[in-house]
Amino acid sequence: MRSLLAAGLFLVAACAQPLQGVDLPLASLPEDIDSAQWAMPFFHEFGPGFWPQGPHVYQLLFDCPGVGEEDVKSELIFFAAGSDFPTIDDEVHLRLQGISTTTMGPPDLQFVSTDQETTALLTVVGLSDAQVEAAAECAGEIQWDDGQSAPLQPGEPFRP
Repeated sequence: MRSLLAAGLFLVAACAQPLQGVDLPLASLPEDIDSAQWAMPFFHEFGPGFWPQGPHVYQLLFDCPGVGEEDVKSELIFFAAGSDFPTIDDEVHLRLQGISTTTMGPPDLQFVSTDQETTALLTVVGLSDAQVEAAAECAGEIQWDDGQSAPLQPGEPFRP
């Protein structure tokens, strides 16, 4: 498997809703991403009450041979859900690196409320005009707990 960096592309776990037409501050992007390039989000939303009380695990999988990436797989990410944990007003992201309330920063959560909305989201950043069309054919998936899974839906491409 080629590195995302070697391909000039980056997978980013992003915000809880597809980023349609959102201008991210340039400071939040890796320095070698041209602001004229495209990004394409892939997401799956989990509504309030989805995560029952107790321990959970998830893994993100992504296959995108049309833009040079095949068989990308996150580590297993462990977290706990509980009714005693506060519901966070910020969006909560299930990212490649872990759970967080930020788009690009380090993971900052290990616990979520059973009433918390969460969204798994990977964003391929650094796409050329030609790669945007190919990215629409990419396949992503989130797997959790005892083998349950859901596809990641492609969102609208945007310029970061």
